[in-house]
Amino acid sequence: MSSMPAKFCNVRVAPLLAVLALGLCGCGGAGRVSGTVTRDGQPVRSGVITFVSKDGKGTALASIKKDGTYTAASVPVGDASVILVNAMEEPDFTAPVSASEAAKPSGKRAAPPKAPMVIPEKFGKPETSGLTLTVRSGDNPYDIDVGR
Repeated sequence: MSSMPAKFCNVRVAPLLAVLALGLCGCGGAGRVSGTVTRDGQPVRSGVITFVSKDGKGTALASIKKDGTYTAASVPVGDASVILVNAMEEPDFTAPVSASEAAKPSGKRAAPPKAPMVIPEKFGKPETSGLTLTVRSGDNPYDIDVGR
């Protein structure tokens, strides 16, 4: 039969030890990476950024927004290669339309979307991008300039 102080100690200490063990084993090994993608100081307005774990734990993707910013959640911690590829820029359907533009016959084609800021092809492969990052748990700021 165990004593009352021993039971009290086990009830209080067991959850604390479990939390410490989880923290030490590296469980929940993911970070969040965010930043801005630019080319020659101007925001890249579309594209996809991928973080490829060098130890094979996985990948994480993020879309580049019109202002050049991105956020990738659940990026595996550790060393990662970074690749970027072009994507078509989405048209802005919220922009105001003039009365003369609205009066045009509906059979006419809409203007094509603006050409995206081109990300050079070398950034599309881990072997040639030259971009690497050591991801840690929590927030990881990472700005990228593809103008080089």
